[in-house]
Amino acid sequence: MRWRSTIAAALVFAALLAWVLTQERRRVPEEEEVFGLDAAVAQSLRIERADEPTIVLEKQDNGWVITEPFQGLADPDEADRLIKAVVELKPLSSREDVDLSSEDFGLVEAPLTATLTTTDGRQVQVSVGDETPLGNERYAKVSGARRRGGDDRLYVVSSILRTTLWKDPGQLRDKKVARFESEDVNAIELSHGDQQIAVVRATGDEDAKWRMTAPLETVADEWNTKSVIDALRDLRAEDFLSEAKTDAELGLDSPQARVTLTMDDGSTLTVSFGRTADVEIGDPATSTNIVYTRTSQRDEVLLVKAEVLDKVRKSAFDLRDKSVLRFDRADVQRFTVERSRGLSFTVARRPDGWFVEKPQSFEARQSKIDDILWDLEDLSAVKFVTESADQAKLREYGLAVPQTAITIHLRGAEPVKVLIGDETPEGNYYCKTSESPQVVEISQFLMGDLPEDIEALKSTEYDEELEGDFPQTETSSDTTAGGP
Repeated sequence: MRWRSTIAAALVFAALLAWVLTQERRRVPEEEEVFGLDAAVAQSLRIERADEPTIVLEKQDNGWVITEPFQGLADPDEADRLIKAVVELKPLSSREDVDLSSEDFGLVEAPLTATLTTTDGRQVQVSVGDETPLGNERYAKVSGARRRGGDDRLYVVSSILRTTLWKDPGQLRDKKVARFESEDVNAIELSHGDQQIAVVRATGDEDAKWRMTAPLETVADEWNTKSVIDALRDLRAEDFLSEAKTDAELGLDSPQARVTLTMDDGSTLTVSFGRTADVEIGDPATSTNIVYTRTSQRDEVLLVKAEVLDKVRKSAFDLRDKSVLRFDRADVQRFTVERSRGLSFTVARRPDGWFVEKPQSFEARQSKIDDILWDLEDLSAVKFVTESADQAKLREYGLAVPQTAITIHLRGAEPVKVLIGDETPEGNYYCKTSESPQVVEISQFLMGDLPEDIEALKSTEYDEELEGDFPQTETSSDTTAGGP
């Protein structure tokens, strides 16, 4: 049947398309290139320089690694630049029937020779000799040219080739402490001193992107969590340890801080911070306060500015969410403030703005209501007093019979109560909400914005002028949550 032929053809097409998409796309070499290779096939690069240490780069699982004159991770961009200088070599000109052993070219014992080996064992080589009379060009010879007779030619290349390949090995080191993308991190474990903290990316929680799982289960502070991740992502080494020292001498046998990141693919990255020290770095040398650092991605010890310790030694308080309330101020339909000392009042949202309902009825000063709503929406703990308080504790904090109770009526939700108790020794206030058993300490800002007399709630001519200049807070005629 025709439909069977159609299905068979579709299956064949899908298989061919999948094969094409999964094949590695190779670079198409330009006509002028001597070797015409793709940098992706490079396996190692050996650079021999007159009177200087030989440099050897090898591709390993974790990227390009310097194996001579020392062991260390190579900067991927620097390694890529060296590899492409060889595989994509395009001479300025070439000549046949030239004696390459002539002293005129400096190629018998060339001051620089780069040998590249591919993944299938092929070797290509370029030797760079003396300058030409023009001064910005150099003579060169090659081995492994893709066209017949190419190895017997005398080439003229830009002096930039020698500049690119003649590198101080230290300039090739990867100074980025760890390479990862922040969005790939889904868990953090942080330890320093007696702090053992774990935070994971939240799943199925619309209100939280991160959750703390140790030392307690709670919502994590997103900004502080991301700041730890970003601090590690952006961390760079000032230098590398060049002398032999034990982990005990470097403080890496018992790090003063350790951070482990778990990625989406299940891989982990651990960064350990050892002892701090003042060392001379740079030319001219400058005394720099560093911390000896090692990561699970590389073997060498990195010298990192010690200021990073302030960015990663976060406490459980730093990394937990400090929001006391969770609501959108646009959803507030009415709120009531009841006080044992000071003004008690009720305000409600109407289509044309906020109105005071009690103790009198009049149009409210919109700016004053906005200040109170901002304070409530942004209400944060400056200290977590206790995760749960019994009646005796509530009396101790002045919350059994609070001096201030604020009831917030939200659109489509149950009312939320905020209880404010005694003043703390620091001038803040004890606080508890109907949504949580915990008692926290809040700043004095909310209490400072609550009016002491009815006149402070009344609209003024100045407010009306401001309302004409600025767009108003979103209002709603929805009165299902107790509106007028």
